Amino acid sequence: MKPKQPIEIGELIGQAKSGDPDALGCLFDVYQSYVRLVARIEFDLRLAPKIAPSDIAQETFLQAKRSFPHFLGSTEGELIAWLRSILASQLAANVRRYQAQRRDIRLEQHAKHSIDQSAAKLEYLFADRGRTPSESAIRRERSVILADALAKLSEEYREIIVMRHLQGQSFSDIAELGDRTIDSVKGVWRRALAKLKVIIDEESI
Repeated sequence: MKPKQPIEIGELIGQAKSGDPDALGCLFDVYQSYVRLVARIEFDLRLAPKIAPSDIAQETFLQAKRSFPHFLGSTEGELIAWLRSILASQLAANVRRYQAQRRDIRLEQHAKHSIDQSAAKLEYLFADRGRTPSESAIRRERSVILADALAKLSEEYREIIVMRHLQGQSFSDIAELGDRTIDSVKGVWRRALAKLKVIIDEESI
């Protein structure tokens, strides 16, 4: 169950660092949508026959659980930056595993840089919805809040927002991938943004 009040994130981190397994599980639950979304954005399609973005997200949390005793932060920002670094390592490891590449620190550095850019795009998409963040959104990482909102969309709506806004694909590219007309894609895109706005409004963020 996700905490109802933003201030509980810091408390959960403290409890988890004190060795409370329930607090750690609850803490990671908060970031499931965020890590899954970033894994989806950064997923190398050449790996698709072998592994899915959700698998990489799961690997990220398993590694995070093992490594949590070494986490030195105390804030949400520090925690999600740490999770992003683990995700970058998992993405790079899977590229090496399935493409028979040697370990190369540049691969992980590139993955981390790309993931940080994706996080920044999430922040921009939040601002681009034309809203002034509420107090709770200011106190929380806005990219995490938006990831939760996107997770509530249908897969079709979520995918078109990811492809258009977070991966920077053109309408013509999206249409070609989905074997649709450009007008059809634009219609789905408009409805997806309208639905996202409704969800954000309902969440009062």
